Formats: sequence, C-alpha cells, structure tokens
Amino acid sequence: MFRFLFYTDLHLHAKQPRHRADVYVESVLTKLEEVYDIARREAVDFVTFGGDFYHSWRIFAYEVINAAMDIVCGAGVPTFAIVGQHDIYGYNQSTYVKSTLCFQERHCQGLQVVTEPLDLGEVVLYPVHGWDDFDQAFRFNVTRKKKTVLLIHKLLCDTDQPFDIFQTSDYDWPYNLVLAGDLHSGFPIHKVGRTILANPGSIGRPNRKDMQRMPKVLIVEGQPRKELDIREVFLQNAKPYEEIFKAGILDDIGAASAAAFGLASSTAAAGDEFAKQSRALGFNVEAYQELQDAAERSGVSAETFNSSMTAFTKRLGEAAEGSGPAKDALEQLGLSAEELVGLEPDVALAKVADAMRGVDDPARKAALAADLLADQASA
Repeated sequence: MFRFLFYTDLHLHAKQPRHRADVYVESVLTKLEEVYDIARREAVDFVTFGGDFYHSWRIFAYEVINAAMDIVCGAGVPTFAIVGQHDIYGYNQSTYVKSTLCFQERHCQGLQVVTEPLDLGEVVLYPVHGWDDFDQAFRFNVTRKKKTVLLIHKLLCDTDQPFDIFQTSDYDWPYNLVLAGDLHSGFPIHKVGRTILANPGSIGRPNRKDMQRMPKVLIVEGQPRKELDIREVFLQNAKPYEEIFKAGILDDIGAASAAAFGLASSTAAAGDEFAKQSRALGFNVEAYQELQDAAERSGVSAETFNSSMTAFTKRLGEAAEGSGPAKDALEQLGLSAEELVGLEPDVALAKVADAMRGVDDPARKAALAADLLADQASA
C-alpha cells in the first residue's frame, strides 16, 4: 500500500497582487505550511507537486525563498515535482538551471524535480513539464506491472473553455491516474475509460478570477489489484474571498462607468485573439484578463471592453499632448496625464479607478468615465 499527497500551482512571490487585501506572501506561506501539515497527519509516503511553485522564474526576496525552503526541506517527507512555465523563462528548459526553483532543489534534499519516469516501488511517476509538448504524455513506455501516475503541467480540463485547452475525454490515457496542474480553477475527479483524472486547482490565488475557489490538496491511496482512492482535503487556513480580495478596477469605477461602456453582453474573447488584443494595447495578458473578467461581471461585452481599452490608451496620449476629452476629466480627478502615459496601462487605469472612488455623484462619474473610456466613435 502507498499513500501520497498532490498539490499544484503555489505561485509564491514577494509582490503584492493589486486585488489582495491581505499580505499575499504570508498567506501563501501559511497555506504551504498547512499542505505539509496535512502530509504528516495523513502519514503519506511522499508529496507530489504539479508545477509553478514560484510566480516568476527568478525572485530575489531571499527571506521568501528561505521560508519556503524551511517548509519543504524540513517537512520530513520527500517532494517529487514537475516544472511549470512560471518556474522557467519563455518555456525554455535551458533556463531552469538559472531559476529560483532550481536553486531550491539544489539546496533541499527533500525536493526532487522528476525528469524521467521515477519508480517508487509500488507506483511509477511520469513527468510532463511546462517546457514539454503535450504529446510527451504518450511517448513513455508505460508499465502495466505497477500503478502509474502522470504528473502534467498543461491546460487540461474536462469541459470546453473560452481558450485553448486539452479536453480530457479526447485522449486514450495509458495511466491509472493523471494529476494536472496549470489550470487554476482545476477540474473535478472523473474517469476517462479506466483512467482517473484530477486537478485540485491552484494553492495560490493571486487574481480575482480565483476568488470564489477554496484551495485544496488531493490524498491518493493505492493497493495492488485495487482502483486508486482519491480524497479532496480543503485547506482550513484559506480565508473566504470577501476577506482577502479588494474591489477590482472596473468594479471601483462602478455601474455608472459600465453604463458609459454601453452595457452590452456577450462571451469573452478567446485564446489567440485575446492575447493579441492585450499585447496590441500594451497590457500584460494576465492583467488584461482580470480587467475583462471584471467588465463582464458588470455586463460589459468583450467587444465593448476592447474598444473601451483602446479608447483609454488613445485618450491618455491625447491628454498628455494637451488635447482631447480626457484632459479635462483627468484634471478634475487630480491626475497628471503626463505621469499616467508613462505607466503600464493597467497601472494607469488603477490610478484612475482610485481617483474615481472619490466621486460621489453617479452622473458626474458616468460623464468622467465616458470622457476617459467610452468609444465615442461608435456612440
């Protein structure tokens, strides 16, 4: 008999996400401690990790690295991990040796990145990292004499999503169990043929799109000639979303601003077009996703949102040159167009949102939002 724990997507970093009301790094480290407390309580033989331990391939907050290493290295139970795309640079395997996770592995006897099939006696682990292509999962010579577990860091899901994913039901899996990371929302435990698949979701919740999901781990138990047993264990120290998430940028601007956008409704832009749009406007893709999610919650369509963000970046440029409707609006809010135009677009929009909080009159707020965000060319 064997027993192990699986968790994924810690996304540890020292920067404070804009939408978190608590101290993010402290919250994540506390959850990491609980993960290994659960491992000890459940008397597991080992722990497995599904990738993206750090939010960036290099972080220089040594007190954060030390704290993480103390927890993992001092756990008294080995951890076998795969590498996510956040743990390296540009999906490039060669950058791993320069990464923070590699430093941690080199100085932590209790942590091992699995680079080839790993036979642990009664069970064999098979790794597919963020740098691998998806088909690597089907290139292994998978044994049928022992229990087999695929650890994979890919956008795998049991349902269709508004972006490119690998749907679990589309494949003939040669494993007893597939444990996936990467997709923060996770997916439920289910079977495809004789294979069990699961993703408990990310431990870290850096974005507001994660806010209504409570972090959890999986406990896997196996015995010869019996199907694997999998249990979900929710983290008890994870706080409800209303205690840790602040209002988002578009939520701060409020319903009056949504009215200025037009209040149309539709589905989110998908995959490549979404990424192209965010890059064209100078936004970080993740920040753009947060903004669009907030817009949709206010009833704003993806098309209207995209045109509004295009208008915002254009209006800032005009205002910085002393012209356009945004010039007076920014002056009324006490903001400098010259300062805003030099910032990342999502940071500039955040400053506008902060200033809009001080506007009590809904009609005035809507007028200011229209001057800054509405696409008047289509009005």
